[in-house]
Amino acid sequence: MLTKFLIIYSTDQKVRRAVVKCSDDAQYNAWKKSNSSNGLGWLMVPVEEYNAFNEDEKSIGNTLDVFVAARLGNPKSDKCVIVHGDGSIKGAICADPRIDDHPDGFLIQDIDAVAGDTFDFETGKVTKKYVEPVERPFEVKRLEDGTVVLAHKNGDIETFATKKEFKIRISEIRKASAVKK
Repeated sequence: MLTKFLIIYSTDQKVRRAVVKCSDDAQYNAWKKSNSSNGLGWLMVPVEEYNAFNEDEKSIGNTLDVFVAARLGNPKSDKCVIVHGDGSIKGAICADPRIDDHPDGFLIQDIDAVAGDTFDFETGKVTKKYVEPVERPFEVKRLEDGTVVLAHKNGDIETFATKKEFKIRISEIRKASAVKK
């Protein structure tokens, strides 16, 4: 018979990582002893306490996350980026660098970094990927009567009576630009 939930969480991030359903203290103690790790903490929740807390929640996972936050405080982000040895950032995952490893590189906790940015191992800072500013090949003006005028840099002019017609044309221009690149 289920008597407890054992909630395993990241002590640094305060984010739930796993849940074990226990039927007695011996099961709880055996699991805790065999899964001891730096960076992990445990909350034991009696089923009665969980049920009292669960009245308004829709799923067990959401309820346990709310329970952890109520006990430990608001969680930090668990977004980490995967950094190759050359400092290039290859992607992002949910993890805790104190606990987890990734086969494709190092894990660095950073909520703003994205693939394409670089990480400097000496300074510990992320440099955002430089994105060339896009120059629009046209200017847009709205006349007093509601007409939209699209003036292309090559001198061509198009007018649109409705916003819908204008949006369709802009979409066509963007698609054509993307194909050229």
